Amino acid sequence: MVKRVKLSNNGKRKLAQLLSGASHALQQGDLDGCLHACDQIEQLWPTHPDQLHLRGLVAMATGELEQAELFLRQATEAAPARADVLASLGNVLLHRSDTDAALICYRRALQLDGHDIASHLGLAAAMMVLEQHEQAIELLEQARKRKPGDTAIRMGLFQACHAANRYADARRHLEAIVAREPDHSEARYGLAVLALESGELADADRHIRLAIRLNPFYADAWLVLADLRTIEAADEGDVQLMRQVYQQCPADSDARMKMAFALAKVMDDLADYDAAFALLQEAHAIRRSQCMFDVEAEVAALAAVQTVMTQALVNDCVVDEHPACLFVIGMPRSGTTLVEQVLAMHPAVTALGENGHFEAAVRDVLGCTRLPSPAQLSVLSADQCAAIGARYLARIEHMHGRQACYCDKTLSHVALVGLIHRALPHARFVHVHRHPLDTALSIYKNNLQGAYFGYAHDLAELACYFAASQALLTHWRKILPAGLFCELEYEQLVRSQEEQTRTLLAACGLEWSEECLHFQRASHAVQTASAVQVRKPLSSRSIGGWRHYRWHLMSLQALAPEDLMAG
Repeated sequence: MVKRVKLSNNGKRKLAQLLSGASHALQQGDLDGCLHACDQIEQLWPTHPDQLHLRGLVAMATGELEQAELFLRQATEAAPARADVLASLGNVLLHRSDTDAALICYRRALQLDGHDIASHLGLAAAMMVLEQHEQAIELLEQARKRKPGDTAIRMGLFQACHAANRYADARRHLEAIVAREPDHSEARYGLAVLALESGELADADRHIRLAIRLNPFYADAWLVLADLRTIEAADEGDVQLMRQVYQQCPADSDARMKMAFALAKVMDDLADYDAAFALLQEAHAIRRSQCMFDVEAEVAALAAVQTVMTQALVNDCVVDEHPACLFVIGMPRSGTTLVEQVLAMHPAVTALGENGHFEAAVRDVLGCTRLPSPAQLSVLSADQCAAIGARYLARIEHMHGRQACYCDKTLSHVALVGLIHRALPHARFVHVHRHPLDTALSIYKNNLQGAYFGYAHDLAELACYFAASQALLTHWRKILPAGLFCELEYEQLVRSQEEQTRTLLAACGLEWSEECLHFQRASHAVQTASAVQVRKPLSSRSIGGWRHYRWHLMSLQALAPEDLMAG
């Protein structure tokens, strides 16, 4: 509870002025000004919850998540009935990948104040982490009915619809915002993202430049602008402004991390590879400090899958008929999005992108909020697995209607191949692989977001995870029925496009289609870091790019020792 401090009338007025000034400074991005006001508040009232709350928000803005959690826990102890403070604590916990604890905070906050917008938005964000996109949309739609003009709710609905691949709804919410607020930079950014993912690159450039003009310190917008095209020496104006923004971002902040990624892309385009790598190291150091990823535990989990998912178990399944399902698997940045685009151009194939529906189907059937361990999944009966397959198909048919063939490229499926086969016995798997150093470097160069990519922020950890993932893929190739597991090499596809495309379609049980050679024309949205590249014809430009960074990649030596030593 709030420990009351007796203040004179002048003290009360001073406290109110300081609180107002601190809040205004935070809203304006003046973090030092906010902290200075908090120092003065602390002298008047050391445990005032608003002072602790504001300190927590500043710490979160600068990426000091452990310190932010400490301040916000103190604030909730001082004011346990404050829904807004609980929601902020939930936001920090969610940012630290402690989703279960965040859910507790949001739900307790809504019990205290069922109309608190921050709690609704936080709970919806936690639901999206758990792939509960439709539930998040329903929650936010209920909030929108109570406050139809609230921009934050509309932005939350955009994010939830976008995550659920409901692009028309996502665009509708953004357009509703800009109709009321034409200068809303976040909505302009969202429209740029939708245009980028749909291949409308000119529209993406227009919206993102408007977002930057409205807010030059919008780091996410600079990331998109950097990715939209190859930067050249003639773009000096953009580069100089990016440098200025980067230099003014607080050290170790999210904004600094994102600007470092954006500038690294620019330096790579300009062939200043040492400068690019230094920026990447800074960006990943910030991201790694915020991440609770345990590489040893993740590698052990992949090894455990090999142990429990034996050939006899994997082939213990109910062999019922079901629509054709293709699962594109492999490491990020290995060419999986390209292969999905090739398949998406086939008239019989419906591309699902990265969607999380299979994991959601597992949770639906088993009644759990977390994906069970490999050992727990290994004891499922054939009937339970069949129910998971049926639930998966029901989820995607609800979104896309019943189609002849679905193509799913959710990358986390690498650990679930055996279970997917038990659930959908006729499904085929396409393993896309690329030179390991090009793959690993591309992972490191891109701002991959989400707990799944925790291995990406340290080259040594990346090498460990990469090797474990490849060992598991070798295991699947050995134990799956012949004809259901296809290998495709990215470099071969680039060099011999038609020959490799014919081989791919035959392995997937599909007839030849000339359209598959024109993958850049695919109309479905692409939400991966390859969104720009797959809108262009095949190019060998990125093959062997690791050589530019050879001396920086020695931590990856175990992946390709002969190549690294030979240079």
